[in-house]
Amino acid sequence: RETADERQRLRRELENAASRTESWQITVDSTRNLNNLVDADRSGNHMPNGPFPSAGISRFRDDYREPQHRAVVQSSFSYDNRLASGEYIWEIKGLSWLPPALEQEKRSCTSSSPFEIDLEDSDSSYRLCYSPRAVDLLHDDEEEYQIFDEDLRGTLVLIRKSAVYGTNIDVTFFVRDSEGEFVQWGDSIRKAWLAPDDDDPRCLVIGPDLEEDTKGIFGLSFEDLCCSQWVHNDSIAFKVMIKEITMTSQGHFRLDKREETIEEKEQAVNVPPSTLAEEMIAMLTEGHNSDVTIRVEPADGLPVIFAAHANILSLRSEVFRATLSHPMQESAASTIVVRDMPPVAMKALLYFLYADDFDQVERVLREEGSVEERSTERSTERHVERSRDGRKGGRGGGKLLVDQINQQVILSDVLAASHKYQVTRLLRWCEKRLCQQINLDTVSATQ
Repeated sequence: RETADERQRLRRELENAASRTESWQITVDSTRNLNNLVDADRSGNHMPNGPFPSAGISRFRDDYREPQHRAVVQSSFSYDNRLASGEYIWEIKGLSWLPPALEQEKRSCTSSSPFEIDLEDSDSSYRLCYSPRAVDLLHDDEEEYQIFDEDLRGTLVLIRKSAVYGTNIDVTFFVRDSEGEFVQWGDSIRKAWLAPDDDDPRCLVIGPDLEEDTKGIFGLSFEDLCCSQWVHNDSIAFKVMIKEITMTSQGHFRLDKREETIEEKEQAVNVPPSTLAEEMIAMLTEGHNSDVTIRVEPADGLPVIFAAHANILSLRSEVFRATLSHPMQESAASTIVVRDMPPVAMKALLYFLYADDFDQVERVLREEGSVEERSTERSTERHVERSRDGRKGGRGGGKLLVDQINQQVILSDVLAASHKYQVTRLLRWCEKRLCQQINLDTVSATQ
């Protein structure tokens, strides 16, 4: 029996020696590759264009060119361009039997199967390790997962296998509750794991309570844990989410990725906004080169005359086109007489025909609406007084209702004008505005 034990011990020593030899060979290969880059002037502190920043170097400058008459308008540096991420779930069944089982095996913790995050990096290999009493973390698995400080104490830790290259890593731990939901345990841990300066690769060990004085999952002892919401049917499940940025085979490199947006440099010229609408309205109101007169003769007021332009009216309205091209008295005299609409409706129609802008129509309704309101206010107030019968209402509410009804009356006149002259876009706009303003009070007040 002693001879067999001795042979087994020698086998383990041989395996350990082989593992150290492999790690040493990786270091030698990395050094050789870096030396080759320096010899080829692709890295180093004495590059032809000056040294790279001390943070590290294996970045080519062959694609650099001096821009000609261009300006960099945006520049960004990305530090997550080589980010790999993943998650791993580990379930331990028969949890209450774990302490005696570990005692039988003469160890203090158990570990998961190895798993990888970055499939393109052989060093991106991890294990989860669980110690019920947080005694120690020596889990008696492959040696490449045990090269760390033996004095570390924690309940649940993530172990990254020993490697000669570093990484930037972000880890978050979760525990499953009785409802099957994973609840985060502790804050996310983000750190830089530097490559070793010597030939002694080390494991990265991270855990929620590794730096805490109080050990245990959510601060619970193992006995309390077994009776808590985190254990269901004598089973507990952990989840770990990992994000990492691994190094390349050179061991040192720039982590940032530079992006630039370049556009042709142009002379700064301020382009003024369009003034077409204002100029067209000015041509209408001032009568420049007008060749047709529109005379609006309302039944209860003085006539209003608009100096217009036949080409614009014919272009914008089929009715005006037919009127101005027909050999009748109106066409011959270049005067169109309108008796079936108020002047404000014709003015709003003409403003839209000239500018094709609803803001100009709103302008007419604001400026001319008060004149029309005075002519309709008395009859409207009588309708409002009748609509108040049987209902409570004050004078303030009545004045607001009068204003709403007057606006609807003017919009109705503009709608009728746009219908008569077949200006569909203005017609639909008036319909929309009327639909927005109609309510129970305005309907009952106008009946």
